[in-house]
Amino acid sequence: PQPYGGLLADVMGLGKTLSILSLVVTTLPDARKWATQQPHPDLVRAQPGIRNAKTTLLVSPLSAVNNWVTQVKEHLKPHALSWYVFHGPTRTNDVDDLSQYDLVITTYSTILSELSGRRSKRDQSPLVKMNLFRIVLDEAHAIREQSAAQSQAIFSLNGERRWSVTGTPVQNRL
Repeated sequence: PQPYGGLLADVMGLGKTLSILSLVVTTLPDARKWATQQPHPDLVRAQPGIRNAKTTLLVSPLSAVNNWVTQVKEHLKPHALSWYVFHGPTRTNDVDDLSQYDLVITTYSTILSELSGRRSKRDQSPLVKMNLFRIVLDEAHAIREQSAAQSQAIFSLNGERRWSVTGTPVQNRL
């Protein structure tokens, strides 16, 4: 059976990016099936209007976004999966639009911007209306401080599966 999450911790150059892209492509049928199901009733009560989405949300530092886009273009056949970069002032606010993508690439700062601050702004984010199929954190050591606002924003995302990817899993402490 497919694991629902984990920590992929290899040094640079051993294929973490390709491993995650392979995982996303391999599980597309599962993701599409997930999107047809209803979210857990407790989640619906806590967040009315939430829906399951086939989307894998890939969160990375801004400096790595272009690398992910390059790897998708270089290693996947055209149209093997649909993808979107959710970043910048023109990013979509439409949950229907965002839910159509298999892979959404975004940044830690975008997640913080979308999910923190005034309550009304947070409620408008399409991310709070999606129960994502998978959340992948690239350079996951970016959320090592659990009390930081950026970490709290990441923790508030809803998803079925969670993967952390990092080349530096141990810094000053595990």
